[in-house]
Amino acid sequence: MNSNFFKGLISAIIGALVTLYAIPGATPLIYGVMALSSILIYVGTNLILPAYTIFGTVNGSDLLKGLLFTAGTAISTYIANDIQTHSFVVNLTVLWQSIYAALILYLGHAFTQNSTGGFGKEIEKVIKQGRFAGKFGKHAPKKYYKHSLRLEKYLTILPIPKDAIDNMTPTFVINGSNDTAAVFPMDGNDTLGDCVVAGWGHTLTVLLAMTGKAFITPAKDVIALYNKLTGNVDSGLAETDFLNYQKANLFDDQEVLCYVTVDPSNHDLIKVGIELFGVGYFGMNVQQNAISDFESNTPWTPGELTNDGHCVVSAKYDINYLYIITWGGVIPGTWDWATCCLDEVHFVILKSWQGALNFDMQALQADIQAMGEISHPYAPWLVLLIRAIKKFFITIFK
Repeated sequence: MNSNFFKGLISAIIGALVTLYAIPGATPLIYGVMALSSILIYVGTNLILPAYTIFGTVNGSDLLKGLLFTAGTAISTYIANDIQTHSFVVNLTVLWQSIYAALILYLGHAFTQNSTGGFGKEIEKVIKQGRFAGKFGKHAPKKYYKHSLRLEKYLTILPIPKDAIDNMTPTFVINGSNDTAAVFPMDGNDTLGDCVVAGWGHTLTVLLAMTGKAFITPAKDVIALYNKLTGNVDSGLAETDFLNYQKANLFDDQEVLCYVTVDPSNHDLIKVGIELFGVGYFGMNVQQNAISDFESNTPWTPGELTNDGHCVVSAKYDINYLYIITWGGVIPGTWDWATCCLDEVHFVILKSWQGALNFDMQALQADIQAMGEISHPYAPWLVLLIRAIKKFFITIFK
């Protein structure tokens, strides 16, 4: 349950009290009956019709849930009126005032959800026909981030990166849609800080498209996994914690071999990584104008940093921009922006990856095997230390 759920319960109680004004001389008992019935109606519809908002569209579950709540409140008012007159369900009198009040309350409640990203915000999106940012939820990089497997170690030569790579277009083609919001949906990130899991779903979409497979992670799976990992507390996640979890667990039946990391300031390695693996899984410090620029489709540029962190994905770049996938849309970010704001750059390797020219897969497999013998986040660093100690003693006693 999140804040929107409890906000809905409060609205249900208020709805009962407001609609009762249409009943002359209602007693406190009737107010209690109405409040209880409205709560039961709201809880029932919330459980039967869980709503997962979709960026840029009116969510059908939310709409139907609201209409059922409105109808239920009006019906409860009729029953309460019969209880008041001791006639119960005999000779029901339709109180149109109650219906009007309930509908007005429903519309008002819908639009008040704007502050928390609920149904009202979805209506506003459609009315304005614009782009809307979601929430942040990436934790700061963990201390052991710099000890992760490094991409450059496994490149036998450092290739000269191409001026431009576009893995987004073939991803759209494979998935049969040019609609960014459909192929890379919001996945609950408009109401939850689940960007780390949503970004993973988008990463899988590109990775599998590169193998010719159409795949879009269902929003309910993203939200369910996020709630599982956070204990149903909207607290956000750390990218490396999540990636380490994914190495040991299947998500959408995809087995992760490992992930490799590069220095966020090394643009050449970012480009090489996108060329080799198809997509980058990034973390960013959020700049001051990130939301307003996204909503106006203005390219991201360097700016004063906030205390927020966000997980984003990129499968395309050119000489001017790195194209960022987030919040059901794509926003160009200048390379200066990348230098300013990116604080994590990871590339996920599935077990099905076939390798590439000038990539030392044998060395990577050896390091992965060695890491598997040490269950600790500092494993890569410990592996190197143990190897150095072994080499030292071999040299001394040789």
